[in-house]
Amino acid sequence: MNILPKVSILVAARNEEGYILNCLEGLNRLDYPVDLLDIWIGNDASEDETETIIQTFIQNKPHFYLTNISESWNDLKGKANVLSQLGQKAMGELFFFTDADVEVSPNLLKTMVPYFQNSELGILTGFTLPKDKGLFAKLQALDWTWALTGMRLLSNWQIPTTAMGNNMMVSKKAYKAVGGYESITFSITEDFALYQAIIQKDFQFRNLIQLEVAASTRSEKTLKDLFQQRLRWIHGAWQGHWLLKLGLILYLLSFPVSIIGGICLKSLFWLFLFLKIGADFWLISRSLWKVKQLYLILFFPIYESLQWFFYLILVLKYLLTETIKWKGRSYQNLQ
Repeated sequence: MNILPKVSILVAARNEEGYILNCLEGLNRLDYPVDLLDIWIGNDASEDETETIIQTFIQNKPHFYLTNISESWNDLKGKANVLSQLGQKAMGELFFFTDADVEVSPNLLKTMVPYFQNSELGILTGFTLPKDKGLFAKLQALDWTWALTGMRLLSNWQIPTTAMGNNMMVSKKAYKAVGGYESITFSITEDFALYQAIIQKDFQFRNLIQLEVAASTRSEKTLKDLFQQRLRWIHGAWQGHWLLKLGLILYLLSFPVSIIGGICLKSLFWLFLFLKIGADFWLISRSLWKVKQLYLILFFPIYESLQWFFYLILVLKYLLTETIKWKGRSYQNLQ
């Protein structure tokens, strides 16, 4: 019989008064022995009631710890700085990283932990979806599904892409092998930087899409905020595996090339369109079925008609944007 390992949960929180309580309640519902948990919340100079909400909630919960982050280590900034300091305090054999606006499944830890036992797995990524009301949130959920499904497929073929830092488990062995966040070159996509460092140390990686490791997060409220979030993501993706870059380039070229081809050979255009839409529908619906969110496929026609234009604008904004704003801070967009 395998003995369960101790798990440390690390959460960076900045100005999350509207979401942090749901996050903490979700962590408190985890089906895992309390004596094998230490939950660290780093308050990153919040300017709202985040700290007060955390303090109130963790009273009489000795496995929850609040750390106020006021200094920067090794020129780190933002979330990477918070997680670096929490990682120094964490006591577990496994580290689970999530965000202050994420609510995890009660079965998440018991599902993830066995993958690390008797293996050289270094990093494991779960499945996260925005779950707010409204069409804008539903379209974001479909886009998250499209991206995470692609990451899962590539990981199955042993092609590294990235991890989602709001639903990510890392072995302490792998984390210490790379020296923690304090030893990694700062990146605004800190989860990607950690993922890359762990892969370079020859640890294994894996992505999961199943109900037990599904988590919910908030959606972006405005198109401006959505672009800022995705600018961070594309910044990380562009530093990733060459196949990831090639895939993005081919995707962006696919539409104009198909239009040109369609002018010359109409049947070629319709064949491409049929195959592209069919592949997207099958992959997205399959993942949504696994996490019992299949109703979202009703919004697929709208998502599919807007997807290419959104990513084209995103890439153009990335090429023209010098700074990325996130959580009230500005970061230089080093390309």
